Amino acid sequence: MDKIIISIVLVIFPILMYLVFSCYNLLANSKIEKIVFVITILTSFYLSIYSNYCGYELLIFCNIPILICYFKREELLGIILSVIVIIFGYLRYDINIYIL
Repeated sequence: MDKIIISIVLVIFPILMYLVFSCYNLLANSKIEKIVFVITILTSFYLSIYSNYCGYELLIFCNIPILICYFKREELLGIILSVIVIIFGYLRYDINIYIL
């Protein structure tokens, strides 16, 4: 149970920091907000991959940043992260790449 809670915290914390930034954004610059969104998604994705290296065998939390990318219309970033998850699943868990 504690493995799930740690994985949830590692994935959700950067996303909550993005929400705080977007709420208190004094500059209405969409480029800065997009850059912060990409950094947030990459940080959340990295922490979910890192939790898998620490012994928490929960690959499902890697999909949360990918879904957020697709909901925010960032298809290219979502595709890149999807390919990384496929490669990671193939190398780490020896799952057939065609199934992934």
